[in-house]
Amino acid sequence: MLKEFYGLKLGLQLFNFNVALSKQNNQAGMWLFVWKGNNRAVDFYKKANFEIVGGYDFKLTETHSNPNHQMFLRF
Repeated sequence: MLKEFYGLKLGLQLFNFNVALSKQNNQAGMWLFVWKGNNRAVDFYKKANFEIVGGYDFKLTETHSNPNHQMFLRF
């Protein structure tokens, strides 16, 4: 992580751009997957009104996978 970029709201700016672009293209909402262990990201998306609607285990190797939240933001 590049902690010197924390607090600059760069993620929020990118997020807002993508929301606006999606709305301009008449999308019903946005889907994403986020690793359950990334609490900072999960909290960010919840604050932005994403809802956890499911889950998915991202397979890394034959013996290891990372659990992810499937999240949706309805416009």
